[in-house]
Amino acid sequence: PVYSWGNNAQKLGLPPDKFAKVEEEFKILLFNQGMNVGFLPENKNLGNECVATNRAAEVIDAEDKYSICTEVSYTKNPNESLWYHKPQDNDISLVHDKVLHYMNKVFAIDSDCRKCKLLPLCGGGCLKKRIENQYNCMPLKYSINNALILQFAIDKYKMS
Repeated sequence: PVYSWGNNAQKLGLPPDKFAKVEEEFKILLFNQGMNVGFLPENKNLGNECVATNRAAEVIDAEDKYSICTEVSYTKNPNESLWYHKPQDNDISLVHDKVLHYMNKVFAIDSDCRKCKLLPLCGGGCLKKRIENQYNCMPLKYSINNALILQFAIDKYKMS
């Protein structure tokens, strides 16, 4: 999928449900060509991809702005106070706490996200996109049943 960095680029790409189908077909094609592919994620740390939730992480952009999010640099952001902090702020964890508090508020009202079976994998997706009403569910959400079947078939094929 294509995501916006303040430029509506997401309108150029496929929505996640259609992307999931194309991705699945592409992986089947690769497998049929003898490539080693998987249909399920292997990364064990998928639930903590966001730098904003990592107390040890911080981003410094080329304009010397300090942030806790890789997605906000160079974009106009109405929620700058949520993402940026001053270098002299000794306790960056206060900024992370602010983001985590906001995240908890968002998930408290987002019942679709709370009910999703893939929440442990995605961790709720990108908070910045969520704040901007750009829901960014993993494409796997729309193809999980086929992915499980295809991965099982591949694993069985490899064992034979």
